[in-house]
Amino acid sequence: MEFQPVTSAQKDSILDAAQDAERIKDHATRFMHRLAEVFGEPRFERDWGLKFALAEDRITATFFSVFGLGKGGLRFHSDENGIFGLYVIEKRFENATGQAEWTAVWALRVTKDGQIHPGGAIGESVPVRVSLRHRDDDTDAYNVARSIFYRLGAVE
Repeated sequence: MEFQPVTSAQKDSILDAAQDAERIKDHATRFMHRLAEVFGEPRFERDWGLKFALAEDRITATFFSVFGLGKGGLRFHSDENGIFGLYVIEKRFENATGQAEWTAVWALRVTKDGQIHPGGAIGESVPVRVSLRHRDDDTDAYNVARSIFYRLGAVE
């Protein structure tokens, strides 16, 4: 197996990894709080058959849906721009022997600057924070919630 050398710029991009990871975790926690408010609306369980639960760490999530069980968690990675987080949504499947396995079905990329990129790639983003009077106005979080629900049921 052959690997490319690591450049000085790449090494320098992770010098503040511990602080950057904490910032990313804080941003992801705030966004998961927004999602919890959206998923807490009665229509998600009534219309979609979806329940959402945040763990005590306020970042790890469990999704109970008509499509089966899902979970979400934050993982840290690095690239030429430094450290970033991937909030990975996984779905539970049973393999041929009946053992439970988890497969990633979607992700949100979380930057240290507080941008959330649905789908995991850099592109269109949604802000971590939003100033709203009513959570019904939070279309970004609502669209992410709908995307998670869709990905839990999608066959790809």
